[in-house]
Amino acid sequence: MKFSANGGLKSMKKSMECYLVFTSLAYRVIVFFLFPVGLTAGACLYLKELGAVAAAALLPTAEVMADRWLFGGIQAGEVKLEYLMTSGRGMGILRRALVLDLVRRFLTAAVVLAACWGLRGASGSGAGMVLFSLLALHFFTTMGIFLSRFWDILWINMVTGEVAAVLTVCSFGLPGLRQYLWGYALFFAAAGILAGILAVKIAVRKVEGGYYGK
Repeated sequence: MKFSANGGLKSMKKSMECYLVFTSLAYRVIVFFLFPVGLTAGACLYLKELGAVAAAALLPTAEVMADRWLFGGIQAGEVKLEYLMTSGRGMGILRRALVLDLVRRFLTAAVVLAACWGLRGASGSGAGMVLFSLLALHFFTTMGIFLSRFWDILWINMVTGEVAAVLTVCSFGLPGLRQYLWGYALFFAAAGILAGILAVKIAVRKVEGGYYGK
């Protein structure tokens, strides 16, 4: 058990190092700290009852635009990451960074939504709605980011993020949501995992193809 725990910590540390390779100090300050704190404060403290819905609407667009800063155009062959090609571990570094970026986005959404629902005193079925909102938001955000990476064009990225936001909000109106809440949550959990796998595999494949003609 001790060996397994140490191995897991080392793997997480390695993934974090790979992720930080792609991020600037400004990105870390804004996306890791200012973005979630500002969104939570703005959506929850000022909009109160509508805070969670507002956060769910704003997060996809914000995350798509943040991804443009980090991996924008990576699937369009417009990003040349020469430093990855200097090492045989280059694609492994990219893959770890992409996976950890998925985890970072999920945790950011979890913190923001939990704070918004918590400030309005949600409990019981409210906790189920938090989970459903998180999973639906994560799926649509991941798909929005996946699609936006095929272009490094600002207006396309903005439209893609806004469509993801609209779909997220529309998911709150799914038929029988209260009755089949956990079924819907399970569906979006599976869909989010598949979307994440797709996003990572295609991004790595496109980068490899840009250098090796695959």
